[in-house]
Amino acid sequence: MVTRLRAEPDSAAIGVTIGDFATTGVDGPFSVAYLVFNTIMNLTTQAEQVACFAKVAAAEANTDRSRSAMRGPPSSI
Repeated sequence: MVTRLRAEPDSAAIGVTIGDFATTGVDGPFSVAYLVFNTIMNLTTQAEQVACFAKVAAAEANTDRSRSAMRGPPSSI
């Protein structure tokens, strides 16, 4: 995906960090953090999930603007 992104004009202006999203840090601060769809569900332990939220909180600019959009498993499971 990074290769496809870099093929786009002006893509060098977009920072990319590759790593495990539970443990890899990024330089901040950021005014908003958004965990999309199954981000947390892809982390299979509670410790990894907590670590992910801790990384998000550490990168925030004290704005209280973290957002999470998740889907749970179907109710028939």
